Amino acid sequence: MKKKVLMKRVAFLLMVLTFIFTGVKWLSDDFSMTLEASQTVNISLNADRIDAVYNGKERTFEDLGGTVNIRTNKGKVITDANVNYTYYTNYDSDKKQKVECPLGAGNYTVIASVKSDKYVGNSKPVSFKIKTATTTLASTPEVYVRYSGKAVKLDDIENLSLVFANQYGEEIKGITIGDYIFCKYDEKSQNHVGAVIEAPKEAGRYIIAMSVLPTYNYSYATAQTVLVIKE
Repeated sequence: MKKKVLMKRVAFLLMVLTFIFTGVKWLSDDFSMTLEASQTVNISLNADRIDAVYNGKERTFEDLGGTVNIRTNKGKVITDANVNYTYYTNYDSDKKQKVECPLGAGNYTVIASVKSDKYVGNSKPVSFKIKTATTTLASTPEVYVRYSGKAVKLDDIENLSLVFANQYGEEIKGITIGDYIFCKYDEKSQNHVGAVIEAPKEAGRYIIAMSVLPTYNYSYATAQTVLVIKE
């Protein structure tokens, strides 16, 4: 009788030990898989090719010409990692500020990071600059309006087209004319610009001189157009 009880206890103990061993092995395998899935990688950024000027558009580090290199600790190049970029202005000062994406002219700092089931890692901060745009303003050479007896305003001219662009020929959208004047049309002068006048209302030819006022993002630019008021 005692022998049977002892055998049952031994069998029960073996069952418990088997359960514990299986559980520990499962946890160990799962832990190993987790470590393998979250492999630490080295991320390096290069901003040497960035030669960007303001163009009125948000652009990522890679859009601007920056490059990213991701490798394992053994030097293997990683190409399937999803890279996230975090951008800052005034990174090395007490005015440090996180920004969504580079837009305006100025100095930026970027940090790249990877965090997924396969890889994890962060780059060192790298700085780059978006320069103030040296701009030009191009306009329709000649525009027409019908005589109405009322003074003409710039908003009245429907067929006037303006293109504001930086030194790389990239158009900057959403810019408004900061100032404009009307001048008499002078046949004898080189650029036909005569004396400044009030907004014209009589039939004839005139010059519209327009300008975009400078900001931190872009420079001053001017253009002129011939305005013809037809009877």
